[in-house]
Order: sequence, then C-alpha cells, then structure tokens
Amino acid sequence: MSLVRLCYMVMLIIRVSEGATMPTFLRRMRGIASYAAGLHLVLLACERVTASRRSRTYEKESNVFLITFSIFFLWCLAVSTIYPYETYSLGPIIVAASQVVLYIISIFLMVYVRRTNLNYWHLNRCSLEFSHTYQLRENIETSLSLFKCFVGLIVESTIGWASLFLAHIFRSFVEEPMLQRIFNFVFDISLTVTPISMNLLLFFCNRKLNTAFKRQYSRVFRKKQGATSGVVRSLVGLEGNNLSVDINLGIFRRLHRKAGLLFTGTFMDLDTLASELNGLLVASDRLRSFQSCYNDVCIEELMLNEVREHLSNCRKTEEDLENERKSHAEELRQINQDINQLEDILKALRSEREAKKMKLTKQMEELRVAMEQANESIRAAEIVDMYFEESDSIPKELFEGFFNTSPVKPSIASLSFLGNHFPFLPALTMTTPKTPSQDMSKMKTCEACGAQIHRNAPTCPMCKTRSRSKNPKRSKKRDD
Repeated sequence: MSLVRLCYMVMLIIRVSEGATMPTFLRRMRGIASYAAGLHLVLLACERVTASRRSRTYEKESNVFLITFSIFFLWCLAVSTIYPYETYSLGPIIVAASQVVLYIISIFLMVYVRRTNLNYWHLNRCSLEFSHTYQLRENIETSLSLFKCFVGLIVESTIGWASLFLAHIFRSFVEEPMLQRIFNFVFDISLTVTPISMNLLLFFCNRKLNTAFKRQYSRVFRKKQGATSGVVRSLVGLEGNNLSVDINLGIFRRLHRKAGLLFTGTFMDLDTLASELNGLLVASDRLRSFQSCYNDVCIEELMLNEVREHLSNCRKTEEDLENERKSHAEELRQINQDINQLEDILKALRSEREAKKMKLTKQMEELRVAMEQANESIRAAEIVDMYFEESDSIPKELFEGFFNTSPVKPSIASLSFLGNHFPFLPALTMTTPKTPSQDMSKMKTCEACGAQIHRNAPTCPMCKTRSRSKNPKRSKKRDD
C-alpha cells in the first residue's frame, strides 16, 4: 500500500509540473489503496477485539497465517469492490463514503475495547495473573493510542474529501482551473501522505514509543544539552492518573535543602526510582482492589446472615405448622369417635323401631281378627249388619300414635366433643316434638324397607331406594 502511494505521489508531481493527466491505472489504484486502508484499520480493530476477548491466552498464541490470509482477502475485496466503479462519476463518492464508514467503525471498536478491558480490570484486578494483567494493560494502552490515530486519520480524510468536493464545484459550476488544480492537489496529498501521517500519529499517541524516543534522544544529545536539560519523567496509570517523577524529586530536594540536610552520597538513579514508584503504583492498585474485594466479601457475608436468619424463621414456622397439624389430627380423631357413637345409636334406634313395627303389626292382626269375630256374632244375633272401616274402627290419632311413640333416646348433648364444636345442639335438645297430625300428613311409607319418609323425598334415606309415585304422570297425546 505504501509502494502504491509512493508511485502515485511521483506521478502527482509529474502531473503538476508538466500538466499531464493521471493514468487510469494509478487513479484506480488510488481508490483501491484508500479503501484497503480503511479495511486494514477495521482488521486492526478486530485484532484488538480478539485480544480483549482472549486476553488470558492471547499472549501465547501465534496467528501469522490467519493475519496473512486476512490481508490478502482484504486486498481482493478492495480490488473487486472499487476497481469496476472508479471510472464512473460516482466512484470517488463511493470511495469516500466507504472510507469514512470504515474509519467510524474502527473508532467505535477501539472505544469498545478500552471500556471492556477497563471494566474487566476494575472487577478482577486482585485475582489476575501477571501475564493476564500485562495483556490487559497492553489492550487498554493500544486501544487508546489507536483511537487517537483513527480520529486523526478521519480528520485528514475529511479534509481531503472536502477538497475534492470543492474541486468538483470549481470544475462544474464555477470554472476556475487554478483553484480546481489546487484543491485536487490537496486531495491527492491527503491520500498519499496517509502512511506517513499514520506512523507519526502512532508515534505521538503511543506513550511507550514517545518515552523510548525521548530516552534515546537524551542519551545521544546529553553532552550537548547538559545535566539540566533532562527529559521529564512521569508515570501514567490506566485510569489517566499522572505522577511526575522529576517534579516530585525536585520538590523532595528543595525540602531537604531548606531543612539544612547534607547529602554525602549521590541520588538514586531516575530509572530505578521510576521502577520503584511504578511498583508502588501497582501496589496501591492492588490495595484498592483488595479493599473492593473485602467490601464485596462483607456484603456477601451480610447477605448470608440474612439468609440464615430467614432459614431459622422458616424452620420455626414449620415446627408450628407441624404442631398445629398434630392438634387438628387429635380433633379429627375425636370427631370420628363421636361419629362412630352416633352410628351405633342410629343402629340401635333402627332395630328398636323395627321391633315396635313388628309388634304393632301383630296387634293390628289380632284386632282385625277380633273385629271379624264381632261381626260374625252380630250377624248370628240377627242384628242389622254394621260395616266398619278400618279408619273408623281404630281412631286415627291412636293409629298414628302407635308409630309416633318414641323410646327414651340418649341425649345428643352427652357426646363430649360435639358439644364444643356445635353450639346449636343444646337448642335441638330443648325443642318440642311435633304433633302426629302435623308430621304424618307429610310422610309416606318406603316400599322396600317400610320406613316413614317425606312424601316428596326422591330416595329413601335408610335403604337408598328410589321412591315411585302412586300417580305417575301421563304423557299427553296430540290430537290428530
């Protein structure tokens, strides 16, 4: 790319001096080189992103083949993209737009690399290995220097493409050949000096290169400059905090001179002092990271204590619920016991009622036989026959009284547990029974078991047999 730009600069000088036109091949190669420069910046930014993502093992990796293949692919992409459109009128606009877009993408990638590495360094600075820490520092420093370099390149490209736009105005709208040549020359210069400006920007933006150059310069010209013309040394941390070594050393000397102290020995070498101060800076960073880790551990311990207290409360609640469950189980046991007692009482009442029913049936048969004999005696005495209905021979009240006479029942209130949970039972024990005339009018006899049930009951509550009506409903026939 630098060789192409060098050839283009030679042809540019020839064109300006002799007024010749630029060859088509070099004009196309100019656009291809500009587009390839933007692609190479994106490739460099992607390499820094990869170094950030794989910072733990990136120092030991070797990706020469992959980088070589990527560069070859970028040149092929630049040739296939720019070469067919360079001869058109919109060719320079396409090249300019693509170059600016690629520069902007590279700048944003460098911002992402710097923020990612700084955040990772802030969170894990006390638990990182030395090689990992070194790689993080390299990623942060190189991302900052490349960010400044990319900003300078986009400013330079903007100036060049603005000059091309002005040259197009002076060629198409305002015919000024001299201004057109001047702005075209500025545009061509901005494109051809990109390799030189990139190196200069990297030199001025990279702190290590700048410091190394100043050190070599001071060693070469130390005798000419004298002892007082040394280079000012400073230590800059990853967060931008600056510590000027020479200024602090001069303040230290002045304080000791004011105190009247005499120094018999020589002062410490500045390189040794710088290395020791750098070690102190690293130690202070480690202490700050340790303090942050300690604060995090304290917060986690506080949260752990809260969780333990919550678990103890949960266990206590579980024990209370278990005790309540046991108490309810005892209550349920007593309820089941009372239910069993009620079932026994109901069985005794049913058996007693069946016995009474059989006895009354037998008495009714005897009464019927006596009534027949009385009728025979009346007929033998030639007395006018008198026919008695069963309902007339026996009073209805007496007939109903036979079935309504109830034995002495055990009191429901005698159940120990039901009295506590059903407060309405004492009221039931105090209620007076209904008269037979009120109850028997609403009762009917079950055909299966003979029990007295309500006349509208669909099933018998004793034997669960479905009752049938004496007068079933008749289906209405339609008149034809």
